Amino acid sequence: MAAEHEGKLDLHPTVALGDPLSGIEGADVEHVDPLRLEATYFDTADLRLIRAGATVRYRPEADSEPWQVKHPVDDADTDGIVRDERAYAGSDEGPPAAVASAVAALTRGAPLVPVATLVTERGRLRVHTGGEMAVEVTDDNVEAHVDGRLVARFRELEVEGDHDRIRREVVDRLVAAGAVETGNRPKLVRALGPAAESPPDLVVPEPTRPNPTQPVVDVVSRAMLVDLDRMVRFDPGTRVGEDIEALHQMRVATRRLRTTLRTHRAVLDRDWADTLREDLRPLAAALGEVRDLDVLIGRVEADLAKLDPADAEAAPGLRALLDQRRGEAREALLALLDAPGYGGLLDRLLTAATAPHVLEPDAPAGPTLTPLVRQAWKRVRAAVRADDDELHDVRLHIKRLRYAADAVRPALGAPAADLSKAAGRAQDVLGTWQDAVVAIEAFRTMRSEVDPDVAYLLGCSPPVRRVAVTGRHGAGRLSGAACAGTAPGSEAGAETRHPQSAGVVIACRARTWASKATRPAGVSDSQVSRRASRRSADAALSAVT
Repeated sequence: MAAEHEGKLDLHPTVALGDPLSGIEGADVEHVDPLRLEATYFDTADLRLIRAGATVRYRPEADSEPWQVKHPVDDADTDGIVRDERAYAGSDEGPPAAVASAVAALTRGAPLVPVATLVTERGRLRVHTGGEMAVEVTDDNVEAHVDGRLVARFRELEVEGDHDRIRREVVDRLVAAGAVETGNRPKLVRALGPAAESPPDLVVPEPTRPNPTQPVVDVVSRAMLVDLDRMVRFDPGTRVGEDIEALHQMRVATRRLRTTLRTHRAVLDRDWADTLREDLRPLAAALGEVRDLDVLIGRVEADLAKLDPADAEAAPGLRALLDQRRGEAREALLALLDAPGYGGLLDRLLTAATAPHVLEPDAPAGPTLTPLVRQAWKRVRAAVRADDDELHDVRLHIKRLRYAADAVRPALGAPAADLSKAAGRAQDVLGTWQDAVVAIEAFRTMRSEVDPDVAYLLGCSPPVRRVAVTGRHGAGRLSGAACAGTAPGSEAGAETRHPQSAGVVIACRARTWASKATRPAGVSDSQVSRRASRRSADAALSAVT
């Protein structure tokens, strides 16, 4: 992420700044040539971007692409503003497609139009320490034009840089010289006035003390707004693709939204809830395809690193195959995010989360929603007690229980939080197993497309083909011989001459990780997973029910 850490101060246009930065311990000050900048800002007609803290501008500069997009970033470890800033190529004819895509989650399909032009005469100072620039101070005299009219003149100082100590000392020295900290209002807000300071369209209510008598509509609305906000915040990072965690978080938010609509169907207009769930299904599936491959690639990389170099000669071919698969899945996801219907989906979700269709909106949340959590728990118990190895179903029901508990926390408080944590621990145990199942399924579909050396790494050599994948929704079972490292019918110690394939190693280790901490003698893997699920959730259930 290209992060921008900045603080803003006001200074009267007639005040001479002087030289307040000289003498900073361990730092040198450089005077840089002044600049004249002209930037045109774009937003929707109702200012959806700036109200959410984001900006799009066109400002030709010699050392940067002319289009810049800034998104706010949460960072509790620093003062001032922290924003993700990215530059894009393009002409002055209007925002290019890449820019429109970068802010699509905020515009929701509304067109970007020019809203203001700022002309800035900029003076600059740079503070260096250890041979590196620590902070840049800009002294801006700004003229703001809206619809061709001059609407404001002001002087603003910006202190930008990643060195927190020096940035704070510079701000203190500027204040001593007569500047006033402004609360970090962007220049565009000062130009556009009160309309730009209105709340954003998507506002998550601040958490309050748990209250079981609060209206159920408020609890359901907040649960949906939290996850929709999460979707929107991680949309830009998902598109950029530099950090796989952004896509993971967007996927989690989408799944939680769908689960909330499912879990609360008894108190919602069912047709309304089911329609929204179906609308979200293609996005959830596309995010899941990429996320599964991210996890798979991470596991394969770790496993290949432990193989003897002679046995890993085909590793580049395997990596290339997985990267190709991920690239294809990512292209499909980006096409979905850039499709015209995506903005409409976000609009519908925003309307739904702000005013959900609750059958009895004023009913007290505690007694209304607790039975839904209890019902989710009963489904977990039924799945855990099943006689087969359908571990995917157990994991799915535990996930729904966890999300249901999270949704009722504003009403029930600590008991719901405890249940969510217990369900989360059980979900982690089974999630590792499910990742292994996904890996095996992926390798089975790939083996016909690769040469024998790569196929060997995929586990397609004859001794390992006995790995079986069975069960609904991909729930899986490995043969005990394969997990022991020796194929059925092979002689003892054969694994020392034929290294494990990447797929089997990943799956077997996942199974071991899921059970080694708690396995009693003679207890099977599926029994361990069931017992972990039961113990974790039993510990908190009584507090809720």
